[in-house]
Amino acid sequence: AQVEYLSFDKIPWFKDARDVVESLGYRLVEFNCVKGSNGWQVRAVVLNPEGGTGIDDCSKVHRILQTRMEVLLDTQDLYMEVTSPGLDRNIKNCAEFEIFKDFGIRIWYVPLSDWVYGTIRSSDNEKITLLCSDGTEKVFPYGEIGKAKLDYSQEAVK
Repeated sequence: AQVEYLSFDKIPWFKDARDVVESLGYRLVEFNCVKGSNGWQVRAVVLNPEGGTGIDDCSKVHRILQTRMEVLLDTQDLYMEVTSPGLDRNIKNCAEFEIFKDFGIRIWYVPLSDWVYGTIRSSDNEKITLLCSDGTEKVFPYGEIGKAKLDYSQEAVK
């Protein structure tokens, strides 16, 4: 099972949520909005690009984003959760690589059957370029990446 690329534009309400989150100085990493039998379930993962996404950051985003989503979904029946990505986040969507540019990462490279460590230099809808721990820059197509995780130990000095 590889990590897939899903354009953020294809995720319902992602753009609306991203506009709110970015207006507060944060980046939206992941967004899910699902209607269930108990009303709407909204989950957002946000990143403080200045480093260290804390409870205060999540609370600030939660307050503003919940109000916006209640208006967009025309409901007061909404459960919202806002969390940080965490230091060792499992990358669920290759589109996230763009958000974590210059962050340390490790990828499970299927042709090698091994982890490759490095710092994200760039990414698009097909591939990621890493500055690897050996000092070389290498390109990895998404179809050859089994798993990807943020790796705080690889973190480049920002």
